[in-house]
Amino acid sequence: MKKEMIFLVFVVFLAGVVSADVYVGTTEGHISNTENEIVSGAFVRATSDQCVVQCSQETASDSGGYYVVANLNLPKRETVTVYAEKMTSLGLEFGTNTGTANDFQAAEVDVTICLPPPAPSLVDELNTHDTSVTLDWTSYADKKSYNVYDEFKIDSRDIVEDRGYGNKHEDVDGLSYAVHTWQVRTCNQFCCSEWQFDSFRVGNSAPSASELVIQEDTTPREVTLDWVSGVDSDGDETYDEYCYGIIDEEILCGVAEAPEIETAFGCNYYLWKVRTCETYTEHLCSEFSESGFIACGLSCPDCSSGEGDRRKVVEDISTLFVSSSGDILPNEDLGLDISFFSSVGEENLLFEIDSSEFQFENFILEGLDKGKRVVFGLIGKPYSIVEPGLYNLRLDAMSGGKVIYSEPFAVEIKEPPLLIVDIFRSVRASESRWWIVLIVVFVVGALAFLVLRMIKKGKLKFLSGNWLNGK
Repeated sequence: MKKEMIFLVFVVFLAGVVSADVYVGTTEGHISNTENEIVSGAFVRATSDQCVVQCSQETASDSGGYYVVANLNLPKRETVTVYAEKMTSLGLEFGTNTGTANDFQAAEVDVTICLPPPAPSLVDELNTHDTSVTLDWTSYADKKSYNVYDEFKIDSRDIVEDRGYGNKHEDVDGLSYAVHTWQVRTCNQFCCSEWQFDSFRVGNSAPSASELVIQEDTTPREVTLDWVSGVDSDGDETYDEYCYGIIDEEILCGVAEAPEIETAFGCNYYLWKVRTCETYTEHLCSEFSESGFIACGLSCPDCSSGEGDRRKVVEDISTLFVSSSGDILPNEDLGLDISFFSSVGEENLLFEIDSSEFQFENFILEGLDKGKRVVFGLIGKPYSIVEPGLYNLRLDAMSGGKVIYSEPFAVEIKEPPLLIVDIFRSVRASESRWWIVLIVVFVVGALAFLVLRMIKKGKLKFLSGNWLNGK
């Protein structure tokens, strides 16, 4: 068995050797330089372009600059590429040429090797905001004194030629806000240097956010909304977009300059916001800066219609705001959130709810400093069963026994989803009547037990099938 395996390996190896020997493609020619001088001792590689195995063979040119490559897998009428190079005192000279095999699988290809000009030196272009730039580089003379020219290219634009060598530049405009790559190489009439590359970014930043001057809660009146516009770090011209309106309703936006004077009326929460945008370039904008305030109608019992009193109302900016919890069911406690602000400060404050349906504990505050706000909650318990509907209440703020601010508001009592829910909530609302409910439950249970017992004994035939059949 071992002998058979050894024989099989030998056959496979021999087949490979025989297979390698059957390629009869050849390529020959002469190697010379750009001065039409023969080049001996040049390295030569011939490669068959349409090939899988035995595709390339190497050799060297002889004293007459002649080379020949045999045993090449080169089918007839196929292309062969020949590369040659030689290191000289001036540098590495190299070149390529192609040829086509004849019907005898032979090709003749001469190669001229060339010494490329020195590669240019590019001046690194810094990142910029400008869409027009000037790109600088330096190219050098050819070592064999051939005339040279530079090829310049940026991104996918066409190549631009520039004759001669030395310090050069190219003006480029119409650049987009992106990363750009430019490249230069120096050529003579025979060959070119390697491309030299450089990249830079043309960037654009959005302006910074606007800074809003906070507008405190106020009475219905004219308000002055002021802000500091954002700044564009690129130095672009900017404008502000301004929006104003009642929250959850239509908010109107437009171009504006600080400050803006608006009219606040009714009892509403007003939203306003500003952002800064570029006038030109990409029209980038900052994020919106938002703020809001409450303007609510308050009665002033001591104010008359005189001019002096009207000035007092404007100068004494105080607000009283009430909000109630939603989805209130009959006989449930009523929760209120209350916010009070005083621009002048108050002492010995008493907050009292006027209601015939709910009982509230008064809230007492010894004092409130100028320009401060107090937020607190009040819980109202129903006096009796409160039917579903809309109820009008009033919150009075009192100081020294006098009402200084008064805020009317409404609460809505919802329909209960189920009767049984209303029963249990009524029980919770009036613990003094719990025993009545227990008696009712006991009586209903006892009656149900007696009825079921009589049906089982047949004493209530009107509930049986016989009664239904008229018997």
